[in-house]
Amino acid sequence: MTQDEFDPLQPNQIGDGDETTAQRIGYAIAYLIAFSCVAYFIYI
Repeated sequence: MTQDEFDPLQPNQIGDGDETTAQRIGYAIAYLIAFSCVAYFIYI
């Protein structure tokens, strides 16, 4: 495995498009969950 296979700045690599999209969705969900937790504790 080379470093290029995991380069997040190259989403158009052959065979990497779906995995990159899934990772971006996962990061977005994780960010939203973290933000919600922080907001939840702030407003208590």
